[in-house]
Amino acid sequence: MHAGVSLIGWRHPPEALMIEIRSMVTGFLLSLVLPFLWLARIRPYSLRHGGGYTPGANFLVSSWVDWQQASDTAKARGDRGMILTCRLFLAVHLIGALISFLLILAASFPR
Repeated sequence: MHAGVSLIGWRHPPEALMIEIRSMVTGFLLSLVLPFLWLARIRPYSLRHGGGYTPGANFLVSSWVDWQQASDTAKARGDRGMILTCRLFLAVHLIGALISFLLILAASFPR
């Protein structure tokens, strides 16, 4: 067996493979957190307070509109729990975008 080739034929060193696996797992977990936050907390809050009736083209558009309505309503009502939920939703979106950007950037460099 040649140096740098694993048993299953990958030509990447194990460290690089582990970084890729961690990135994929992180992306998968983020993709589970966003729909859960939207369906379990943000969407019901928007509907309960008279919002949430704006349909979107896809999940991201609908969830973003509901997030804006829930955030505005929570700030107006002083609902600290929903304000924290909305901030968490925004943080998860930003972390996902940052990870996506870094993966695209890393893929553009030769190994």
